[in-house]
Amino acid sequence: MAQNEKIKTVIKNGEEPQPIEILESSIIEIAKGFKVLSKTRVKQETLVTLLHDYTKVSKVQIRYVLNCLSDLENLFLRNK
Repeated sequence: MAQNEKIKTVIKNGEEPQPIEILESSIIEIAKGFKVLSKTRVKQETLVTLLHDYTKVSKVQIRYVLNCLSDLENLFLRNK
């Protein structure tokens, strides 16, 4: 790495800036985790109902977020 080249960082939880690779690996882990969860016996509508009862967020919004979770890599990360 050249001396003038800066490492891209992201601030996480108000702590010291961390390399952007940490955010990248977190996105990958979330997407993979949700893909695994979606293959279990727990139905998505069950998760929607539980989250709605706990948070009072609309079921439509919860479904939208859940549908996007498994696609996080494609939405936010460039192909290497």
